[in-house]
This record gives sequence, structure tokens and C-alpha cells, in this order.
Amino acid sequence: MAKEKEETVLMFDKPYFVVKLSEYVLEVDVKGGFKEELEDFLEKKPAIARSLGFIFETLVPIDVWLKDIESVVVDKDGATKIVIPHHRDITIPLAPDESKRLVSKLEELIPIAKEKAIEEAEISRKLHINL
Repeated sequence: MAKEKEETVLMFDKPYFVVKLSEYVLEVDVKGGFKEELEDFLEKKPAIARSLGFIFETLVPIDVWLKDIESVVVDKDGATKIVIPHHRDITIPLAPDESKRLVSKLEELIPIAKEKAIEEAEISRKLHINL
């Protein structure tokens, strides 16, 4: 699935990072310094990001496809916690009201993204059968 140019549904611009939610992807981009340069490099080299992703997940937030998210909650500190199977959980330090808005929107969009992924897989399967 190629990353398409999508309209931002929800965005939080914080001093050290920006959270952008679109219809199918959640992006957390750091601002400034080495992390931003490393993040730019990894976004241009997706094979390296996939190969070393588990190392960089703690340093550089990686874009998350909504279809891959298992669950989202507002944690006891008011931050947004995102659970992704076979990956380290992501905690986004937002204000409690921002986390509630983000979690609410994610709970709305995740089932849609998962359904679209199933439909695309089924179409792909059928195309391969018909070849």
C-alpha cells in the first residue's frame, strides 16, 4: 500500500513534535536537530527503516498505518498510548483533552482503515487468482 497524499484530519503542533492524523496514517514528526535529520533519512530510505525500525522506534517516531493499530487509550497521565502488535507501544505526550480528541478520532478511523485493508487484500487475491 503506497502512502497517498491525504488530507489531515487532526493535528497537534507541540514545541518538540507534530502529530498529524489522516484517514489511514498517524504521523508523529519530531522538530529540529539530529532526530529530524535521522527521521528525514529514514523516510527517504524505507528499507533501512524497516530493517532497523525496532532500533529507531525509541529515537524517531515512525508513521503508523491505522490498520496496524491494535488499541488506543488515554493513559493515567493523560497521554495517548497506542498499541501495535509486534512493536513497542507508542506514547504521545499530549494534554488530556488533546489525547481524548485523538483517541476518539482514532477509534472512529481505525475500523474504517482495517476494513479498507481487508477489501484491498481481497481484491488483490482475486486479481492473482484470475491471472
